[in-house]
Amino acid sequence: MRRILFALLLVTAPVLARRPATPAVAMLDQILHDPGAWDQMCSGPDPKPINWLPLYGFRRNWNWFYISEENFERLRQHREAVVQELNLRILASMAAAVQRAESARRGEQSGWRGSPLETYLAIVEDLNGVENLPALLHLEEALNRVPLYGLSSRSAEAFEHPQVLSVITLILHNEGAPGLNRLHGPGLYNADFRRLIVELAHQFLEKVDPSEYRAGAAMSKVGKYR
Repeated sequence: MRRILFALLLVTAPVLARRPATPAVAMLDQILHDPGAWDQMCSGPDPKPINWLPLYGFRRNWNWFYISEENFERLRQHREAVVQELNLRILASMAAAVQRAESARRGEQSGWRGSPLETYLAIVEDLNGVENLPALLHLEEALNRVPLYGLSSRSAEAFEHPQVLSVITLILHNEGAPGLNRLHGPGLYNADFRRLIVELAHQFLEKVDPSEYRAGAAMSKVGKYR
């Protein structure tokens, strides 16, 4: 597993290092530093079942910062370039995300709160980043190699793996992917439900040509931090 992650970093790290300082790159860096909206009430997430996996979008209710509507609008104006940059950043975030999962599995503090990856996922959700789906599936596969199902009494909300799965379901929903009726009932963070989500995502990529993606046309009318 570590060899796979190292190989991916060999590909993505040099690209990130030598890519030009485009407006999309500068904008993402600026928004990471200053998302634009803050909450004075910093608290932990509300208690939820350990097998909780929200369908069609992950809403983080423990944040003390949020991307402002103005910053979402800026991102939307450069959607194509931002989505392309997010592909690189999602893959480059993979090794650190796996390390956080390994720490959580050992019962240690993983440092998941406030990770850049969570901000990237929020932007993918807002932009309906269907073009990011292959990168998300690579990330999901890596995280699934460090299983956290039923790990402890803590909510699954504390782990990035269910967040990634939830974002994938949102993209499939926005794109009207076939087979979503199989995701009936409450979403569950377990191996069987995960397998179904990944299967539907791969079927979508195999059967739907990129020219048919709804992409930006399926974005919500107003950017809202999830």
